[in-house]
Order: sequence, then C-alpha cells, then structure tokens
Amino acid sequence: MIRTDVTDFGDSLPWATTLSMSFGERDERDVAEGAQLTSGVRWRFRDPEDTDELEFRIEETVQALISYVAKSAIHASEGDRSLVRTARWEFTRNGERIDRGDGPIVLRPLEGDVITIDVAAFDDPDEASVGRLDSDIEIQSHLPTGPVPVRFEDILTELAEAGKEALAMYREQEAPQSDPHESLRALVRDVAAALETVDDGAFGGFDASLESYVKLLLENPTTAEDVYGPIRDDWLLNHALETDVIERLIDERIRPADTETARRWYKSLFMIGDGVTEEALDTLAADPDQQAIGGLLLFVWDDDPQFAPQAAAILGALLADHDVFEETREDREHVLQQVENLSTRSDHAHIRTAAVKALGVVGDPHSQSVLETARDDPDPDVRTAAETALERVND
Repeated sequence: MIRTDVTDFGDSLPWATTLSMSFGERDERDVAEGAQLTSGVRWRFRDPEDTDELEFRIEETVQALISYVAKSAIHASEGDRSLVRTARWEFTRNGERIDRGDGPIVLRPLEGDVITIDVAAFDDPDEASVGRLDSDIEIQSHLPTGPVPVRFEDILTELAEAGKEALAMYREQEAPQSDPHESLRALVRDVAAALETVDDGAFGGFDASLESYVKLLLENPTTAEDVYGPIRDDWLLNHALETDVIERLIDERIRPADTETARRWYKSLFMIGDGVTEEALDTLAADPDQQAIGGLLLFVWDDDPQFAPQAAAILGALLADHDVFEETREDREHVLQQVENLSTRSDHAHIRTAAVKALGVVGDPHSQSVLETARDDPDPDVRTAAETALERVND
C-alpha cells in the first residue's frame, strides 16, 4: 500500500492513508463458489506532523466498498459532499484512544487535489442517503480535529490496490468467470481510468464526448449491465443531467436519424430514469418532434402521474401543427383519440386537466363531445380547462 508523500498544504498537511483487507478460509470458499468477496477492512489515516490517527473498520463486500468510496471521492474532488456509508471508527493520539463510535463517513471538497474525510452528524439523519449530499443539508464533524485532509489521488490508488488484491484471490480460487469477479474487474478498470485522468492530483473527468452518451443512453439503455463500468456510468449520467447532453443528443443525433432509429432512441431516453426523461421532455416541449410520438404515447397509455401531463401537452402541440404525421407509424386521428381518452378516463385529475388543455390547443371540432363530457368532471380544474377548450373549439 502507498504512503502519502508529505508536501506543504497551507496550514494542514494531507494525512497518509492506507486501506488493508483481511481474508479467511470462509472468504476463499465463497470466492470459489462464485460469491462476492466480503472483507474485514481497516482504513487508516495518519497525521504526518503529529501522532493523531483515524481508523475505520468496515465489514463489506470489496465490490461495494470500492464503488461507494470511489464515487464519493470523485464527487468530493468535483466540489460536492458525499456520504459513503456508516462505519465503526476510532481516533487515537500517541497510541491512546481519544474517541470512537459508529457514524456516517462523509467525504468533502477542500482545495486543489485535497479532499477531507469526516465522521458526520446530521441535523436530520433521514435527509441523508448514500451518495452526493444536497447542498442545504447541515452536518457537523464528530472528529476531535474536525475533517481530516487527504489527497484524492491517494484514495483512488488505495482502492485500485485493494481491488487488485481481491482479483488475485478470485484467480487463485479459479473462479475467474463468476459475475462477482467480472463486476470487480469492471470497478478496478474504472478506478484505473479515473486515476489516468488525474491532473495535478485532481480528477479530470471521464470521456464525456457525445459518442460516449450515444452508447450509454441510446444504444444500450434497458440492460441491467453496465455499459462502461459502474463508476463511469454513474459519473456520466450525473454529468449528463448537469449539462446540456440530453438536449444535444436529441438535436444532434436523434432528430437527424432515420425514422425508426429516432423512434427507438426516443423510447430509450424515456426508459432510463426520471432525470433523463425530464430533460428529454423539456427539450421536446420547446421543440416537438413527430418521431417522439411512439415514446410519448407510452406515458399516455400508462396513465403516468409524473410524465403523462407533459407528454399530452407535447402531443397537443404536434396535433395543432400538423394535419398529417409523416415521420411516425401512428396517424393523426389515432393520436388525437389517445389524448381524448386520457382527458376523460385517466385516474388522475391533473392528467385529465393536462389532456383537456392539450385538446384546447389542438382546437379540433372532433373533440367537442369529449370536452363537453369533461365539463362535467368532478374536479374543478378539469371543468375549468374544458370550458376554456370548448371556447377555442367553437371559435
């Protein structure tokens, strides 16, 4: 394991860090049977200027440990606090215990290539979950010295070494083809890839080219398997939601594609996760595309409480602008019928309201009888929307 080189860092030097694991005969049997490798982990930090030491003791699978810590370290390197997990900790000085307990490990940003590791107390523990922490969550340090500074690169290096050690056990037990072994290999590759991007000690980011996102979000979206690796996939997805990646994918890749490819790719964006779906629908709301109709109808048919209202609004805009749909399998009359059905048959009043408003935007006389039915809806918002829509249809 590495030992941190000591160089000046303001008033406080980064602490040395080592991560060691212990395995027994039971672990060897688990690996030989193709199970995940669970290790007793001792993660230590030592003040290079003093005798202070911090140690965490963690019982965890190697796969989970590397994933949690690497993702959290990357978040902290990029400026965000992140909760790793709860662990038993002990703080010593001159070899004597000063404090100990069980608490959540939090990595925080500090400066340059240095982040901090902390044992935190949350004002409201229910607000915090593993992963990046919301900026308005308040935390306090349990540690006698406060958060401990450590180099980001050193944490990743320790994780890479721990992963290689665990991989060696899989090889020794002749279980190289097991799913846990493959998942561990992917994690170690991701950590190594992250280390390759380190510039002046700080994380430089994975390849975030648009082609990387075509593969991640469009060509392989529904599989439970990782596309690049669990750490890279997670980082790329977070990066996509914080930038204009989804909008660029739609404008630069999906809209110019042939009809069937575009149809399939829109459905892909709608199936990955709520954040990606929201971004995709917002882009379509600003500039509707006929090729998205097949995917939009999925929300209508599912009576989706979260996304059916916006899907109905986008379909309404398309119906209002086109007498005939040329870039879709569905004809205009069929799509109009689906929105009409939603306006009276949805189980959710806010969806019925959205569908009625969409019919008002369309202004098709064919919808008059449906809107008259909606005028008697038990919900007042639906009734109001129906009155407004009928005025437009009859105008």
